Amino acid sequence: MRRAQSGNRGPALAAALFFLAGCSTPLATGTDATEVGAADSSATRACPEQPSGAAAADPLAEVTLSCLGGGQWDLSRPTGLPTVVNVWATWCPPCRDEYPLLGELSSQATAGGADLLVIGIVSQDTAGAAGSFAADAGVDIPAAMDPDATVARAQGLIGPPVTWFIDADGVVVHRLEGAARSVEELRDLVDTHLGVRW
Repeated sequence: MRRAQSGNRGPALAAALFFLAGCSTPLATGTDATEVGAADSSATRACPEQPSGAAAADPLAEVTLSCLGGGQWDLSRPTGLPTVVNVWATWCPPCRDEYPLLGELSSQATAGGADLLVIGIVSQDTAGAAGSFAADAGVDIPAAMDPDATVARAQGLIGPPVTWFIDADGVVVHRLEGAARSVEELRDLVDTHLGVRW
């Protein structure tokens, strides 16, 4: 069961639906403190530098995450670009199916000259596992590490996958709960909610 939701309304209802749509707990309890910068981290791009300035109007969380390919991402600041943010983990089967679609979305946007940032938040997972999976899947989008699920807790989520569509000013304009089924579905959501097409 999947349900798309606009804005940040109804955290309790969203959490209940999310339990049905996604992965509720990691396969292994706890996460190790594997350093960001594992051998396979070169599979992912560094998080882009964010413009200095005001805080985002509707930030996901007031937290800064280290990125697997290098750099950091401050979720309380806008990126300056329409952004697709996907929470995923290697222990989540729907995430493993969906993540390559996000890589393809990013590649298509780049090839089409579209201004679109696609970034992953790796929740309750290790840098080694995330880097190895990204390398095997051929997905090079930036991956911000959130081993303690800080973002998921701040948003009242049970587990991944969830995808936020965020405008250039940092406002969450749409949320997709559960995994997208195709790149076309993601492109339609980007067009509809972020006004980006190619």
